[in-house]
Amino acid sequence: MGVVMVVMVVVVAAAEPISWTGNTKRGLSFQSENLPTDDSYASLYLTSNMTSTADLSMCVWVKVLHFKESSSYLLSYATSDLNNNEMNLAIKPSQLMIAIGGTYLHQKKTPLTYLPDVWYHICFVTSQQDSRGTFYLNGKKSTSFKLPKRDILLNGSLTLGQEADKVNGGYQAQQSFSGIITGFNMYSRQLRGEEVEALAGCEVEEVEGDLVGWRTAVWSVNGDVTQVDLSVEEYCTPERGFTKYYISFDGNHTWSLINMWSSEAVATYFTYESDLPLGRRDWRTTADFQLCDKPAGEKHLLSLSACYDHEYTCDEGTCINLTQRCDLRVDCPDNTDETGCDKLSRPPEYLHSLPPPGVELGPLSLNTSVTLKGFSQVDIRDMKLTVDFSIIITWFDLRLRYKNLKDLSDLNFIQPSLVWTPSLELVNADFPNTYKTAAVLTVVRQSPPEEDDPRLPAHDELYEGSKNPLRLNQKFNAPFSCTMDLRNFPFDNQHCSLLLRLTSARSDFLRWHKMTVDYPGEVLLTEYEVGKFSIDRQTIDEYSVARVKINFSRRYGYYLLSAYLPTVMLMIISYASLYCKRESRDLRVMMALTTLLVLYALYQQTL
Repeated sequence: MGVVMVVMVVVVAAAEPISWTGNTKRGLSFQSENLPTDDSYASLYLTSNMTSTADLSMCVWVKVLHFKESSSYLLSYATSDLNNNEMNLAIKPSQLMIAIGGTYLHQKKTPLTYLPDVWYHICFVTSQQDSRGTFYLNGKKSTSFKLPKRDILLNGSLTLGQEADKVNGGYQAQQSFSGIITGFNMYSRQLRGEEVEALAGCEVEEVEGDLVGWRTAVWSVNGDVTQVDLSVEEYCTPERGFTKYYISFDGNHTWSLINMWSSEAVATYFTYESDLPLGRRDWRTTADFQLCDKPAGEKHLLSLSACYDHEYTCDEGTCINLTQRCDLRVDCPDNTDETGCDKLSRPPEYLHSLPPPGVELGPLSLNTSVTLKGFSQVDIRDMKLTVDFSIIITWFDLRLRYKNLKDLSDLNFIQPSLVWTPSLELVNADFPNTYKTAAVLTVVRQSPPEEDDPRLPAHDELYEGSKNPLRLNQKFNAPFSCTMDLRNFPFDNQHCSLLLRLTSARSDFLRWHKMTVDYPGEVLLTEYEVGKFSIDRQTIDEYSVARVKINFSRRYGYYLLSAYLPTVMLMIISYASLYCKRESRDLRVMMALTTLLVLYALYQQTL
């Protein structure tokens, strides 16, 4: 898809050696026009310092252009006319087949089918120590076999594109190969699984085989064999969609989707426009259950795209970067990049009333972050502490998948009623006077996207629930009971707690894990100084409880200046009235009453 391949045609009249060096990745293309012949192949004679090898690894990149009625042989190796099956590798639409030391082995674990025009990385590894042979397909272990103990001789003829019935000969047209081969290497050792995976993923530079090295080997080619230049992105980028189909246009304004194996039209699309029907459109199926298990005559949404894998296909065919999908900005001319932007992908059997299983063995762990915004009131009389605070709870739900997540988690909103969310109880709060905002549920993107299903008409980035946590954010204002010790007033210190209990399930299934508390507000309040605060986990009545502890130190200077000092001054004024003359009794009474009333008002304000 969207990868440019420059083809260099080499006209070969007879056997002509081909070799290459440098950084260019090249391949050999066999029978590009699918004209079966016994005269198209590439060959070489093995030359090695060793006479035989017990361990052998063989890896190759393969793209089949056309399958034969029988097996298409990628390679064959003969050490004599009698021992012409020392090593063969063949491919069918349903399986791989290999011969080692004259013993034929069949790959049992296969995908649904091998498709034409799709790159596959195939490795076969043998080990005489444990007498086993192993198939690797696209870097993943596929099938393992028991092998008879036998060394492979290294003095034979190796042929690509044919099955030899004798040394460098005995080829058959119906066993020939139509496709492209590149990166063929043979090693006299057993490759490890991680080495094969790295080669298949192009994560490391390809190591030349010591028996056959793709860059250094000199191949003699015959017949319909051409040399092609390949980019790494071409064979290392997974194909999307259904690659065994092509489209054609007839004179009746109809596009047809044709199965290249059977030449049967499986769907049609009618349009008065002659342009390619790029984008997502409704096609009508014409064959029973040949396309997406749909019967003939039904409409089915299909996507025909010329976009790269890192791009999104708009409904009308325009390509935009996949990161622009569902980013709250319209980038497609038809606005379709901002439609279908639900972040949640739930399995049909999902039960949102039950908590998800833990990522590790045991109860589900929930992380919480409590932010104390401020303290509305410290009520000494009723012994209550009114707190403004917010709670952020995060957890993983292994049952879910998400689509098109963004770095800014506020853009990854999910309706809380659609998934399981934890229930929280403020244990020691005064509930009639508790206020809270609506819970906001988002997803925090913490992993790269996974490969989505290429059969779907829309290309979305998918994320696993086991790697990207849900985050629930909610704000509260609540008075909490706080038993205060006032015996040392105003030189006292008070210790208050906020108890937050998970009530969705017992601690056997649900528990607090990592917990943090923060207070970004002012430390010096009017009457108190906020001291240390902490959070720990407890179990109360079999439920997991988070306890936020807050320490307050009373600012005694406030009371000295606002109560004690004015009281002393008023008392001095009151005693001073005793020194007034006896004749001024009314003045003395008025001063005493005024002092009494002021003290009463002052104490009322203090309390």
